[in-house]
Amino acid sequence: MADIAVHGGAFWDAIGADFGDLRRADEIINADVLDAWFPPDPAIVARLTEHLDWLMRTSPPTRCEGLLAAISETRGVLPACVTAGPGSSSLIFAAFRQWFSGVRALALRPTYGEYAHVLDHVLGSKVDAFDLHREEGYRVDIEALARAAAGYDLLVLVNPNSPTGGFLPRTEVVKLLDLLPETVAVWIDETYLEYAGSPNGWSAESLETEVARRPNLMVLKSMSKVYALSGLRIGYLIAPAERTAELQRQTPPWAVDLPAQVAAIMALRDSEYYPARWRETATLRNQMVEHLVGLGWEVAPSSANFVLADVRTSDLETERIAQAMMERGIFVRAFPEGQEELRRYGLRLAVKDAATQSRLLSVLTEVVKSPKG
Repeated sequence: MADIAVHGGAFWDAIGADFGDLRRADEIINADVLDAWFPPDPAIVARLTEHLDWLMRTSPPTRCEGLLAAISETRGVLPACVTAGPGSSSLIFAAFRQWFSGVRALALRPTYGEYAHVLDHVLGSKVDAFDLHREEGYRVDIEALARAAAGYDLLVLVNPNSPTGGFLPRTEVVKLLDLLPETVAVWIDETYLEYAGSPNGWSAESLETEVARRPNLMVLKSMSKVYALSGLRIGYLIAPAERTAELQRQTPPWAVDLPAQVAAIMALRDSEYYPARWRETATLRNQMVEHLVGLGWEVAPSSANFVLADVRTSDLETERIAQAMMERGIFVRAFPEGQEELRRYGLRLAVKDAATQSRLLSVLTEVVKSPKG
Protein backbone atom coordinates (compact mmCIF):
# COMPACT_ATOMS: atom_id res chain seq x y z
CA MET A 1 0.00 0.00 0.00
CA ALA A 2 1.23 3.48 -0.86
CA ASP A 3 1.15 6.49 1.42
CA ILE A 4 1.05 4.67 4.75
CA ALA A 5 3.27 5.01 7.79
CA VAL A 6 6.22 2.62 7.85
CA HIS A 7 6.32 0.20 10.77
CA GLY A 8 8.15 -3.00 11.66
CA GLY A 9 6.58 -6.41 11.08
CA ALA A 10 8.72 -7.73 8.24
CA PHE A 11 8.86 -11.04 10.13
CA TRP A 12 5.37 -11.84 8.81
CA ASP A 13 6.96 -12.38 5.40
CA ALA A 14 8.88 -15.27 6.94
CA ILE A 15 5.93 -16.75 8.85
CA GLY A 16 3.29 -16.15 6.20
CA ALA A 17 0.54 -13.57 6.48
CA ASP A 18 -2.06 -16.26 5.75
CA PHE A 19 -1.08 -17.97 9.06
CA GLY A 20 -0.79 -21.31 7.29
CA ASP A 21 2.03 -22.55 9.55
CA LEU A 22 2.33 -20.62 12.80
CA ARG A 23 4.96 -23.09 14.01
CA ARG A 24 7.41 -21.04 11.96
CA ALA A 25 7.06 -18.34 14.60
CA ASP A 26 9.37 -20.42 16.79
CA GLU A 27 12.10 -20.25 14.15
CA ILE A 28 12.40 -16.48 13.85
CA ILE A 29 13.10 -13.59 16.22
CA ASN A 30 10.79 -10.63 15.66
CA ALA A 31 12.87 -7.86 17.23
CA ASP A 32 11.61 -5.35 14.64
CA VAL A 33 8.34 -4.88 16.55
CA LEU A 34 8.00 -3.89 20.19
CA ASP A 35 5.68 -6.60 21.46
CA ALA A 36 6.30 -7.80 25.00
CA TRP A 37 9.01 -10.43 25.37
CA PHE A 38 6.95 -12.20 28.05
CA PRO A 39 3.59 -14.00 27.73
CA PRO A 40 0.36 -12.56 29.13
CA ASP A 41 -0.46 -13.27 32.76
CA PRO A 42 -1.08 -17.06 32.89
CA ALA A 43 -4.33 -16.40 34.78
CA ILE A 44 -5.59 -14.43 31.77
CA VAL A 45 -4.62 -17.19 29.36
CA ALA A 46 -6.37 -19.76 31.56
CA ARG A 47 -9.56 -17.69 31.77
CA LEU A 48 -9.71 -17.14 28.00
CA THR A 49 -8.89 -20.77 27.26
CA GLU A 50 -11.56 -22.04 29.64
CA HIS A 51 -14.30 -19.95 28.04
CA LEU A 52 -12.89 -19.49 24.52
CA ASP A 53 -15.76 -21.00 22.53
CA TRP A 54 -18.30 -18.80 24.34
CA LEU A 55 -16.10 -15.69 24.10
CA MET A 56 -15.65 -16.18 20.37
CA ARG A 57 -19.36 -16.51 19.56
CA THR A 58 -20.83 -13.97 22.00
CA SER A 59 -21.31 -10.25 21.39
CA PRO A 60 -19.37 -8.10 23.85
CA PRO A 61 -20.91 -5.35 26.01
CA THR A 62 -22.04 -2.67 23.58
CA ARG A 63 -20.05 0.23 25.01
CA CYS A 64 -17.30 -1.54 26.96
CA GLU A 65 -19.10 -0.64 30.19
CA GLY A 66 -17.20 -3.05 32.42
CA LEU A 67 -13.86 -2.18 30.87
CA LEU A 68 -14.42 1.56 31.27
CA ALA A 69 -15.34 0.99 34.92
CA ALA A 70 -12.17 -1.04 35.46
CA ILE A 71 -10.01 1.68 33.89
CA SER A 72 -11.68 4.30 36.08
CA GLU A 73 -11.23 2.15 39.19
CA THR A 74 -7.59 1.17 38.67
CA ARG A 75 -6.33 4.44 37.20
CA GLY A 76 -8.19 6.87 39.44
CA VAL A 77 -9.84 8.75 36.57
CA LEU A 78 -13.44 9.80 36.02
CA PRO A 79 -15.49 7.34 33.94
CA ALA A 80 -16.72 10.24 31.82
CA CYS A 81 -13.13 10.87 30.69
CA VAL A 82 -12.39 7.39 29.29
CA THR A 83 -12.83 5.98 25.79
CA ALA A 84 -11.75 2.44 24.89
CA GLY A 85 -10.86 1.28 21.41
CA PRO A 86 -9.43 -1.64 19.44
CA GLY A 87 -5.82 -0.60 19.92
CA SER A 88 -4.19 2.77 20.43
CA SER A 89 -3.70 3.30 16.69
CA SER A 90 -7.45 3.20 16.09
CA LEU A 91 -7.90 5.83 18.81
CA ILE A 92 -5.25 8.03 17.18
CA PHE A 93 -7.08 7.92 13.86
CA ALA A 94 -10.51 8.46 15.42
CA ALA A 95 -9.53 11.25 17.81
CA PHE A 96 -7.35 13.13 15.37
CA ARG A 97 -10.07 13.08 12.71
CA GLN A 98 -12.49 14.41 15.32
CA TRP A 99 -10.33 17.20 16.73
CA PHE A 100 -7.19 17.95 14.74
CA SER A 101 -8.03 18.28 11.07
CA GLY A 102 -6.36 21.36 9.60
CA VAL A 103 -4.44 22.30 12.74
CA ARG A 104 -0.83 23.37 13.16
CA ALA A 105 0.95 20.64 15.11
CA LEU A 106 4.39 20.11 16.57
CA ALA A 107 5.94 16.68 17.28
CA LEU A 108 9.34 15.44 18.32
CA ARG A 109 11.65 14.08 15.65
CA PRO A 110 12.39 11.23 15.73
CA THR A 111 9.19 9.86 17.21
CA TYR A 112 6.41 7.39 16.41
CA GLY A 113 5.77 7.91 12.70
CA GLU A 114 2.01 7.34 12.76
CA TYR A 115 1.41 10.82 14.16
CA ALA A 116 3.04 12.71 11.31
CA HIS A 117 1.35 10.38 8.85
CA VAL A 118 -2.15 10.96 10.24
CA LEU A 119 -1.70 14.70 10.61
CA ASP A 120 -0.07 15.29 7.24
CA HIS A 121 -1.25 12.60 4.83
CA VAL A 122 -4.68 11.80 6.28
CA LEU A 123 -5.87 15.13 7.66
CA GLY A 124 -3.86 17.67 5.69
CA SER A 125 -2.70 19.36 8.89
CA LYS A 126 0.56 21.24 9.14
CA VAL A 127 3.02 19.26 11.28
CA ASP A 128 6.46 20.58 12.16
CA ALA A 129 9.34 18.85 13.91
CA PHE A 130 11.12 19.63 17.16
CA ASP A 131 14.42 17.93 16.44
CA LEU A 132 16.20 15.75 18.98
CA HIS A 133 19.91 15.14 18.49
CA ARG A 134 21.96 11.98 18.84
CA GLU A 135 24.97 13.80 20.27
CA GLU A 136 22.71 15.02 23.10
CA GLY A 137 21.31 11.57 23.79
CA TYR A 138 18.02 12.62 22.16
CA ARG A 139 17.33 14.62 25.32
CA VAL A 140 14.23 16.85 25.38
CA ASP A 141 14.81 20.40 26.58
CA ILE A 142 11.49 21.18 28.26
CA GLU A 143 11.81 24.95 28.20
CA ALA A 144 12.90 25.00 24.56
CA LEU A 145 10.03 22.68 23.64
CA ALA A 146 7.53 24.90 25.47
CA ARG A 147 8.80 27.99 23.63
CA ALA A 148 8.60 26.18 20.29
CA ALA A 149 5.11 24.75 20.91
CA ALA A 150 3.50 27.93 22.24
CA GLY A 151 2.29 29.06 18.81
CA TYR A 152 0.83 25.71 17.73
CA ASP A 153 -2.62 24.20 18.07
CA LEU A 154 -1.33 20.75 19.06
CA LEU A 155 1.76 19.25 20.67
CA VAL A 156 2.31 15.48 20.38
CA LEU A 157 4.61 13.87 22.94
CA VAL A 158 5.41 10.15 23.10
CA ASN A 159 6.78 9.32 26.55
CA PRO A 160 8.91 7.21 26.69
CA ASN A 161 9.68 8.22 23.15
CA SER A 162 9.93 5.78 20.25
CA PRO A 163 12.38 4.98 18.70
CA THR A 164 14.79 6.61 21.16
CA GLY A 165 13.45 5.23 24.46
CA GLY A 166 14.01 8.59 26.16
CA PHE A 167 11.78 9.27 29.17
CA LEU A 168 10.53 12.47 30.79
CA PRO A 169 9.55 12.09 34.47
CA ARG A 170 6.12 13.37 35.46
CA THR A 171 7.64 16.43 37.11
CA GLU A 172 9.19 17.48 33.81
CA VAL A 173 5.99 16.92 31.84
CA VAL A 174 3.96 18.89 34.39
CA LYS A 175 6.51 21.68 34.07
CA LEU A 176 6.00 21.62 30.30
CA LEU A 177 2.22 21.79 30.71
CA ASP A 178 2.54 24.70 33.11
CA LEU A 179 4.69 26.61 30.61
CA LEU A 180 2.24 26.13 27.73
CA PRO A 181 -0.89 28.22 27.17
CA GLU A 182 -4.15 26.26 27.39
CA THR A 183 -4.76 27.09 23.73
CA VAL A 184 -2.21 24.37 22.89
CA ALA A 185 -3.77 20.91 22.98
CA VAL A 186 -1.28 18.39 24.40
CA TRP A 187 -1.49 14.73 23.37
CA ILE A 188 0.71 12.39 25.44
CA ASP A 189 1.24 8.82 24.30
CA GLU A 190 2.24 6.62 27.25
CA THR A 191 2.46 3.31 25.40
CA TYR A 192 5.74 2.30 27.10
CA LEU A 193 5.43 4.18 30.39
CA GLU A 194 5.18 1.14 32.66
CA TYR A 195 8.66 0.09 31.58
CA ALA A 196 10.15 3.37 32.84
CA GLY A 197 10.95 1.94 36.25
CA SER A 198 10.50 5.03 38.40
CA PRO A 199 11.48 4.56 42.09
CA ASN A 200 7.98 5.81 42.89
CA GLY A 201 6.35 3.20 40.66
CA TRP A 202 5.07 3.66 37.14
CA SER A 203 1.63 4.93 38.20
CA ALA A 204 3.27 7.89 39.92
CA GLU A 205 4.71 8.91 36.55
CA SER A 206 1.54 8.70 34.45
CA LEU A 207 -0.31 11.88 33.48
CA GLU A 208 -3.69 10.11 33.42
CA THR A 209 -4.96 11.74 36.62
CA GLU A 210 -3.71 15.16 35.46
CA VAL A 211 -6.38 15.26 32.74
CA ALA A 212 -9.09 16.10 35.30
CA ARG A 213 -7.59 19.54 35.89
CA ARG A 214 -6.23 20.39 32.45
CA PRO A 215 -8.77 20.97 29.65
CA ASN A 216 -6.03 20.86 27.00
CA LEU A 217 -4.56 17.46 27.97
CA MET A 218 -5.21 14.01 26.48
CA VAL A 219 -3.36 10.80 27.48
CA LEU A 220 -3.29 7.72 25.25
CA LYS A 221 -2.65 4.29 26.74
CA SER A 222 -1.95 1.06 24.86
CA MET A 223 -2.39 -2.31 26.52
CA SER A 224 -0.35 -4.05 23.83
CA LYS A 225 3.29 -3.58 24.72
CA VAL A 226 3.28 -3.63 28.52
CA TYR A 227 0.53 -6.21 29.06
CA ALA A 228 1.50 -8.61 26.24
CA LEU A 229 -1.89 -8.20 24.54
CA SER A 230 -0.81 -6.89 21.12
CA GLY A 231 -2.76 -9.55 19.25
CA LEU A 232 -6.02 -8.64 21.00
CA ARG A 233 -5.85 -4.91 20.12
CA ILE A 234 -6.92 -2.87 23.12
CA GLY A 235 -6.20 0.70 24.17
CA TYR A 236 -7.86 3.61 25.87
CA LEU A 237 -7.81 7.39 25.89
CA ILE A 238 -8.17 9.73 28.86
CA ALA A 239 -9.49 13.12 27.78
CA PRO A 240 -11.66 15.92 29.21
CA ALA A 241 -15.29 14.82 29.52
CA GLU A 242 -16.51 17.12 26.73
CA ARG A 243 -13.98 15.71 24.27
CA THR A 244 -14.72 12.16 25.42
CA ALA A 245 -18.45 12.61 24.81
CA GLU A 246 -17.72 13.90 21.29
CA LEU A 247 -15.50 10.93 20.52
CA GLN A 248 -17.88 8.34 21.93
CA ARG A 249 -20.69 9.64 19.73
CA GLN A 250 -18.51 8.69 16.77
CA THR A 251 -17.50 5.31 18.18
CA PRO A 252 -19.42 2.30 16.84
CA PRO A 253 -20.95 -0.26 19.21
CA TRP A 254 -18.95 -3.38 20.06
CA ALA A 255 -15.71 -1.56 19.25
CA VAL A 256 -13.56 -3.85 21.41
CA ASP A 257 -13.95 -7.61 21.04
CA LEU A 258 -15.00 -9.74 23.98
CA PRO A 259 -11.75 -11.70 24.62
CA ALA A 260 -9.88 -8.37 24.60
CA GLN A 261 -12.24 -6.83 27.16
CA VAL A 262 -11.94 -9.83 29.49
CA ALA A 263 -8.14 -9.86 29.20
CA ALA A 264 -7.83 -6.09 29.66
CA ILE A 265 -9.91 -6.00 32.84
CA MET A 266 -7.85 -8.80 34.37
CA ALA A 267 -4.57 -7.15 33.32
CA LEU A 268 -5.56 -3.80 34.79
CA ARG A 269 -6.27 -5.43 38.15
CA ASP A 270 -3.04 -7.41 38.26
CA SER A 271 -0.54 -6.06 40.79
CA GLU A 272 2.14 -8.75 40.80
CA TYR A 273 2.77 -10.56 37.51
CA TYR A 274 3.18 -7.57 35.21
CA PRO A 275 5.24 -5.34 37.53
CA ALA A 276 7.67 -8.23 37.96
CA ARG A 277 8.00 -8.55 34.17
CA TRP A 278 8.59 -4.80 33.82
CA ARG A 279 11.43 -5.01 36.34
CA GLU A 280 12.92 -7.95 34.45
CA THR A 281 12.72 -5.90 31.26
CA ALA A 282 15.07 -3.32 32.75
CA THR A 283 17.61 -6.03 33.56
CA LEU A 284 17.42 -7.50 30.07
CA ARG A 285 17.64 -4.05 28.50
CA ASN A 286 20.77 -3.23 30.49
CA GLN A 287 22.35 -6.49 29.35
CA MET A 288 21.58 -5.62 25.74
CA VAL A 289 23.03 -2.14 26.12
CA GLU A 290 26.22 -3.56 27.64
CA HIS A 291 26.65 -5.90 24.67
CA LEU A 292 26.03 -3.18 22.08
CA VAL A 293 28.45 -0.81 23.77
CA GLY A 294 30.95 -3.66 23.66
CA LEU A 295 30.61 -3.59 19.88
CA GLY A 296 31.75 0.02 19.97
CA TRP A 297 28.29 1.42 19.35
CA GLU A 298 26.65 4.41 20.93
CA VAL A 299 23.31 3.56 22.57
CA ALA A 300 20.68 6.16 23.42
CA PRO A 301 19.45 6.17 27.04
CA SER A 302 16.26 4.08 27.10
CA SER A 303 13.48 3.52 29.62
CA ALA A 304 11.41 1.29 27.34
CA ASN A 305 11.47 -2.32 26.10
CA PHE A 306 13.85 -1.44 23.27
CA VAL A 307 17.09 0.37 22.59
CA LEU A 308 18.32 2.56 19.74
CA ALA A 309 21.93 2.06 18.71
CA ASP A 310 24.10 4.10 16.37
CA VAL A 311 26.19 1.74 14.22
CA ARG A 312 28.43 4.26 12.45
CA THR A 313 31.60 2.73 13.93
CA SER A 314 30.88 -0.45 11.94
CA ASP A 315 31.90 -0.98 8.34
CA LEU A 316 28.23 -1.68 7.59
CA GLU A 317 25.30 0.71 7.57
CA THR A 318 21.97 -0.17 9.14
CA GLU A 319 20.26 -1.43 6.00
CA ARG A 320 22.97 -4.00 5.34
CA ILE A 321 23.01 -5.15 8.96
CA ALA A 322 19.23 -5.56 8.96
CA GLN A 323 19.35 -7.50 5.68
CA ALA A 324 22.07 -9.83 6.93
CA MET A 325 20.16 -10.46 10.15
CA MET A 326 16.96 -11.17 8.23
CA GLU A 327 18.78 -13.78 6.15
CA ARG A 328 19.52 -15.51 9.45
CA GLY A 329 15.92 -15.40 10.64
CA ILE A 330 16.27 -12.39 12.93
CA PHE A 331 14.35 -9.20 12.22
CA VAL A 332 15.54 -5.85 13.55
CA ARG A 333 14.26 -2.35 12.88
CA ALA A 334 15.99 -0.15 10.35
CA PHE A 335 14.52 3.18 9.27
CA PRO A 336 14.01 3.43 5.51
CA GLU A 337 12.92 7.07 5.73
CA GLY A 338 13.23 10.08 8.02
CA GLN A 339 16.33 11.82 9.30
CA GLU A 340 19.34 10.90 7.17
CA GLU A 341 21.54 10.09 10.17
CA LEU A 342 18.93 7.79 11.67
CA ARG A 343 18.24 6.15 8.30
CA ARG A 344 21.89 5.31 7.72
CA TYR A 345 23.07 4.46 11.20
CA GLY A 346 20.07 3.91 13.50
CA LEU A 347 19.25 0.36 14.57
CA ARG A 348 16.43 -0.36 17.01
CA LEU A 349 16.31 -3.66 18.88
CA ALA A 350 13.43 -4.96 20.99
CA VAL A 351 14.27 -6.52 24.33
CA LYS A 352 13.71 -10.30 24.38
CA ASP A 353 13.84 -13.06 26.97
CA ALA A 354 17.34 -14.08 28.04
CA ALA A 355 17.76 -17.05 25.71
CA THR A 356 16.31 -15.32 22.66
CA GLN A 357 18.27 -12.16 23.33
CA SER A 358 21.49 -14.13 23.66
CA ARG A 359 20.90 -15.67 20.22
CA LEU A 360 20.00 -12.28 18.74
CA LEU A 361 23.15 -10.60 20.06
CA SER A 362 25.37 -13.52 19.07
CA VAL A 363 24.16 -13.38 15.48
CA LEU A 364 24.40 -9.59 15.45
CA THR A 365 28.03 -9.79 16.58
CA GLU A 366 28.73 -12.36 13.86
CA VAL A 367 27.19 -10.10 11.22
CA VAL A 368 29.05 -7.00 12.32
CA LYS A 369 32.43 -8.72 12.53
CA SER A 370 32.04 -10.58 9.25
CA PRO A 371 33.87 -8.85 6.36
CA LYS A 372 30.77 -9.08 4.16
CA GLY A 373 28.11 -8.79 6.86
